[in-house]
Amino acid sequence: MPLSHPLVTVGLAVYNGEQYLAKAISSVLSERYQNWELLIIDDGSQDGSAAIVDSFTDSRIRFHRSPANQGLVAVRNRMLAEAQGEYLAWLDQDDLTYPERMWSQVSYLMTHPECSVIGSWTEILGPDGPMNRRPAIQRYPTDHDSIRSSMLFLNPIACSSVTMRLADFRSRGFSFRPEFGNSLDFDLWSRASDVLGFANLPNVLAAYHYHSGQTSRGSELKRMHSHTLAIQHELANRTLGLSGASFDDHAHEMACIPPVEVPDITNLQRIAEWFRTIRSANMEIKAFNQVSLDESIARQWITANLGLQRNGAQSVERS
Repeated sequence: MPLSHPLVTVGLAVYNGEQYLAKAISSVLSERYQNWELLIIDDGSQDGSAAIVDSFTDSRIRFHRSPANQGLVAVRNRMLAEAQGEYLAWLDQDDLTYPERMWSQVSYLMTHPECSVIGSWTEILGPDGPMNRRPAIQRYPTDHDSIRSSMLFLNPIACSSVTMRLADFRSRGFSFRPEFGNSLDFDLWSRASDVLGFANLPNVLAAYHYHSGQTSRGSELKRMHSHTLAIQHELANRTLGLSGASFDDHAHEMACIPPVEVPDITNLQRIAEWFRTIRSANMEIKAFNQVSLDESIARQWITANLGLQRNGAQSVERS
């Protein structure tokens, strides 16, 4: 396929991202797989981001500048509409894609037609490189059933590691929803997983920068946690019928929203009862693979017990 018709579009949204932007773009240029276009949309940046993009002369870069800031949701949805590739790979302005990412993920999608979204494990980087001078690897579940059941408790897909089959999203009208702010990707994955196949490659194919300037900190982090809880509530409602009084928001927040801190044994017991409710509902409805759901519940139960121990209390056996 000629490069004028790229197989992969890499979507890179930019807003005041001059600190890491050059590294992000360079990481795409260093990819082993070369049949791509890099679609960059600057969302009204007021720093030197545009000049950094302009300094790259590769003809595969398509650069658009918005005169005013419209927000990440609007930019991402524009990319969904304007991407020319068969596949759309996401990359944040302060993250990195590693050289084998596109090659590995395109190969997987070509040989696994049942999969619409392929992510990977990621490396977490500090401002100047690996955290604590050693790689910190975020490992996610790899098969669809495990990913799907994990979504009740956490986001098991790193957006900057995702390559997705674009036609599967367009044909079903999937897009990012503004009411979920910077949790927009988790919301999309949650809804799409109802009908599309997901997987994560057990290889580190992307890196996430953890730094003071990113949006997922401070008050925005609290909003993201609120959105995460709402997404999980919605998922439990449409799949298991758990909503309103039947959804224990307090227990779910204690057990699943980081940093997980359980104040006492009574609250841990409340979490245990809530997890039993989820499990019983699924045994009746069978919305999730039961083995995968039990594994997800077990992992979250361990997390809750560790959260109790951090408060100086003793854990209780899972019932």
